[in-house]
Amino acid sequence: MFKRLSPYLEQQILSASPLELVALSYQHAIDAVREARERLAAKDNRGRVRAIARAQAIIVELHRALNFDAGDGTLAKELSRLYHYLMQRLLEASRQLNDAPLAEVFTLLCTLGEAWEQTARENVAIATPSPAAISASNSPSFAWESVDLEPASHCSVSF
Repeated sequence: MFKRLSPYLEQQILSASPLELVALSYQHAIDAVREARERLAAKDNRGRVRAIARAQAIIVELHRALNFDAGDGTLAKELSRLYHYLMQRLLEASRQLNDAPLAEVFTLLCTLGEAWEQTARENVAIATPSPAAISASNSPSFAWESVDLEPASHCSVSF
């Protein structure tokens, strides 16, 4: 049902931090919902349903990754409720030929995705040593690699 990952994407996933994985998941969920909207506009019902299924699968994985033991669990509970709502709206979108549920899911995913991308970037900046610290160390030099998170512009709409 799903196509094989490109070597570039596979490398991104394997080298990503947990925060980067969440941000990357949001990017792909957003892309899937965008595709579903495009397929709806093109009256490609089969493609629309496939794209919605891809978005649903990603949201299921995001839900499975929630840590209800972190802190007091409030964030995980709220995200769980939101993921359930997104799944409900995607189910509605798969049943009807209406852009409204897809547009709402797209907007919510963009908002959440941008927040996770910002958090991932801030944490990479904290974890990345300064050039002075790298040259001062006696260890061999290396390049810090992180997932290439696209700018928030991936949420722009052209409908």
